[in-house]
Amino acid sequence: MFVVSAKAQITSDFAANAEGWTAPNTLAGIAYSSTGGNPSGYVSAVSYNYVLGAGTVSLPLFFVAPSKFSGNFSGYLNGTLRYDLQQSSTAG
Repeated sequence: MFVVSAKAQITSDFAANAEGWTAPNTLAGIAYSSTGGNPSGYVSAVSYNYVLGAGTVSLPLFFVAPSKFSGNFSGYLNGTLRYDLQQSSTAG
């Protein structure tokens, strides 16, 4: 007997809003766009920069996932994680 256990996919497609994602190290927070993502919308953020004398220091930019991505996901061991990431600038 062969048993296959299917797990529900946990996704964010950003079709209607930012779906609870945040970007804490930014001045303006997270921005949402309903078009231009894969396949629907996307979220974006801009890192915060400090100007110190002749130099600039940038805080690390990171996103915090909503609670649906938290918990015990050991049932997904050896599964696949897929995401799209686009960097629009390397200045700074």
